[in-house]
Amino acid sequence: MNSRDTTERQRVEDSLRKSQQLYQLLMDQVPVGILFTDAVGQVTNANPAVIAMFDWPSAEHARQFNVLTLEVLQRVAVSRAYRSVLANRRIEHADISYLSAARRRSDLRLVIAPLFDQPGSLLGTVTIAEDVTDRTRANREKAALLEIARDISSSLDLDELLKKATELIRSRFDFYHAAVFLKDTPGEFFVIREATGDAGAQLKRAGHKLAVGSKSVVGFVSSNGEPLIVNDTTRDATYLANPLLPNTHSEAAIPLKVGERIVGVLDVQSEQSYSFTEGNLRTLQILADQLAIKITVRTAGTGLHNSSLITHEFRINYII
Repeated sequence: MNSRDTTERQRVEDSLRKSQQLYQLLMDQVPVGILFTDAVGQVTNANPAVIAMFDWPSAEHARQFNVLTLEVLQRVAVSRAYRSVLANRRIEHADISYLSAARRRSDLRLVIAPLFDQPGSLLGTVTIAEDVTDRTRANREKAALLEIARDISSSLDLDELLKKATELIRSRFDFYHAAVFLKDTPGEFFVIREATGDAGAQLKRAGHKLAVGSKSVVGFVSSNGEPLIVNDTTRDATYLANPLLPNTHSEAAIPLKVGERIVGVLDVQSEQSYSFTEGNLRTLQILADQLAIKITVRTAGTGLHNSSLITHEFRINYII
């Protein structure tokens, strides 16, 4: 081999090495998920972003999966989309809600495209995955906020108002449990006034109450007047387990305040750890402010004599 051939070979190898380095940089640093499969659906490569989205331990772990038979993808009809791409050789789109083994729910937008070699033979697929959880959740929460505000505004009876509010908060935000505690007359306890589901009905029948400042999320909030979030109930000493709600993995409590006066506590619980975000807490705070005003107005009779309350309620409704 002459020197010219050696130089050309080195140039080709250098070019190939740079291309591989650029490919690896793209895979490692791009903020969207990238997943490759072969022509029979076996995963061949996955970048860190898609591994994080699906809560897989590593790329090596991901390569054990076949997208055509992976149960979690079959449940959300993504396997069918892959079959269509491989059979029809055309791009497919899929929007899915994915629940990982760690019980973390994500909204993902997938674009699945066929891959061909130079002669045009099918090599497999490439998937671009975007995590749209925050965007989807924000839209859903905005719609829920408007719906709940409208429905509770039409309720004249306090019990009807609280029943509507807790049911809508639980269902629209996909929470495990929602409850409203109101302060008793002596101001020593916060008593459950409304709560969702069979557990809520049992708690109401038992007159469930928590002392102000007690070792519980509601007890802490009733004393301090500030929201408290426990995003992992197994690691927070403030959390007080309730045998009627065994699947709680996170809990948030928001004070129902008029000025500096705490009239109650809105308590919500989720089956997922780290379920509470800045977005849904902001929405819950707006709802808590509305509920506090409406509770005060209802418990004070018509409340029409208190112009500051009515002005405050109008301002909140106007912002929403």
